[in-house]
Amino acid sequence: MITLTIPGKPIAWKRPENKAGGGRRDSQKQEKADFALKCLAQVKIDKLLDLPLRMVVTVYLEGDIGFDGDYYTNVPDASNCLKFVEDALEGTYYSNDKYIVDSRCIKRFGTPRTVVEIYDAEYKE
Repeated sequence: MITLTIPGKPIAWKRPENKAGGGRRDSQKQEKADFALKCLAQVKIDKLLDLPLRMVVTVYLEGDIGFDGDYYTNVPDASNCLKFVEDALEGTYYSNDKYIVDSRCIKRFGTPRTVVEIYDAEYKE
């Protein structure tokens, strides 16, 4: 299992923008690269995990109401936070996010951070 804790405000995935003349531009390319570098600073692997994977992402956000650990029901959407992490770690821990066969994102109140857990999907505890 790989566990990563990235401090700071969690980032939600945004749709690529249309480029003049056609095509799409990933406006989050630099944010994804920065996120991946922060992850690699914590855990490096020798070989990409190209096998069925399970990913659990827990994002902690600040808000006006709520207590540490309570569920957070405001924006950003959990699915967009999950998609950002899946995309950002592509090429870092797995070659393609198609290897993620089971994923979950949890939003909670707390000190802003993103916690990522990556497991072998076949591993039985």
